[in-house]
Amino acid sequence: MKQRKIEEYQKIFENLVWLLGNIVPGSPTVTKRVIVESKAMRIIGQTLRCMPQIQVQLLEIIDNLVAGLALKALQQEGWHLEFVDFFNSYSKFFDHYLREHPTEETLFLRFLIEYMETDGPSIDIVMEQLPIIPILIDYLSSDQIHLFKAALKAAGTILTSPNAEYSESLYKNDILQGLVIGWRRYEGTNHGPDIRKEIVWILGNMIASHSTIITKSIVDNVFIIEKLKEILAGSAPVDGSQNSIKIDMATRKETLHVFQNLVFGYGIEIHYDLIYRYNMFEVLLPYLQEEAIMSSYLIIPYLVLQILNNIFMKEQLIGSSEFYLMCEKMGGIDLIEALQLHPQKKIYEVASEIIKNYGNGQQVFDLTGTATRGRQGQHHIGGQHTAESSQSTFNI
Repeated sequence: MKQRKIEEYQKIFENLVWLLGNIVPGSPTVTKRVIVESKAMRIIGQTLRCMPQIQVQLLEIIDNLVAGLALKALQQEGWHLEFVDFFNSYSKFFDHYLREHPTEETLFLRFLIEYMETDGPSIDIVMEQLPIIPILIDYLSSDQIHLFKAALKAAGTILTSPNAEYSESLYKNDILQGLVIGWRRYEGTNHGPDIRKEIVWILGNMIASHSTIITKSIVDNVFIIEKLKEILAGSAPVDGSQNSIKIDMATRKETLHVFQNLVFGYGIEIHYDLIYRYNMFEVLLPYLQEEAIMSSYLIIPYLVLQILNNIFMKEQLIGSSEFYLMCEKMGGIDLIEALQLHPQKKIYEVASEIIKNYGNGQQVFDLTGTATRGRQGQHHIGGQHTAESSQSTFNI
């Protein structure tokens, strides 16, 4: 008798959730009423907590409801707290459900991604309430493209949080292996350009966590670094469509941000790896040639100059000019000197800074083309440009 009443109650509850799922899709007004005014997600969470077991059909109906919520339209402070009870209760079924029903999970993951993209605290709530990391790592090794792409996007969103523990958790669960597997599997498909861009974004955020262990593992992964070089060299597969070319240029920019994070945030031993082990100059210097600058976003040669500037600065601090002389031998310094006459202020400023600080008295040009003398001075670290400032300066 008791079991029958539980089943009857579940059926009523299921119908109510189903009803909400049919009236809410994409509506900011209904979303606000469901979450903020009626506290429906709290009620659903509290109800789930009381159920010793539930049918898969109910979870599918809940997924349909949350996938239709217009979360980005919510402006009320603290609205994301309405989901704490729901996530806490849902966590009992989360792992088993997503593993046993892999065709349904993208609805819920899409909801989680949108939820986490709204603000920082929402990422913390998901990470505290749901065992999401092991699920994402499993999906990164999946041969089903919709699972892989959903996991890739979710992992990247988690890594936008400043909490370095999330990078550590993903790393300890072998996210690098998952990225390599997916990169190999989908590189030659029509999903390749999007996947490359997402993976590069993830790598950049992991390096930005300032974990020496994570960064060393990335630098020591020959497959990853060679793939990043391939992107910069322009040899990654692109189908020639306007959209693919746009994605490819954006991916090159993100790849340069990865190397910028490496040379800005870590010691000179990383520079030795990049320059001697991986011959980074051979893919960086071509971006300083006139024809390359004309055909790319201006932020790309600017980022290359920033990377070189930091490399030369750090070696100067230990009394060396080894990398500068190597760059000069490869024709890079001639290219930098020419950029002192570039019409874009940010580019000629960094080019002039490099020649002035490390050029041993070589010519430096002002805007009029008048030559002044370079100096052998210390680099003023407080004056260096940041990736953020470069992103806000150029119209890309």
